Amino acid sequence: MRVRFTAEDDENDSITEAAIDNFQIDRTLCEDVQPCPTDTNGDGNTDVDDLVAVILAWGSDDATADVNGSGLVDVDDLLAVILAWGACD
Repeated sequence: MRVRFTAEDDENDSITEAAIDNFQIDRTLCEDVQPCPTDTNGDGNTDVDDLVAVILAWGSDDATADVNGSGLVDVDDLLAVILAWGACD
């Protein structure tokens, strides 16, 4: 499970403060877990569509394309998609 929270500053470089209070997860459903993290579009395969998704999100923190969960879409995500090529188990 991943929860990501982002706070950004406007162009005026002022101090930005952000917080989450009273965060709670009531339940999780295991059957909703994606069968393989490299299948970015959920079609059951790791293929060219997933490769393109990683390339288009390159350098960002896009959680869908960040298949290894590092917080950054980079070469490690690209390699993970290539190495997992084919149908998800």
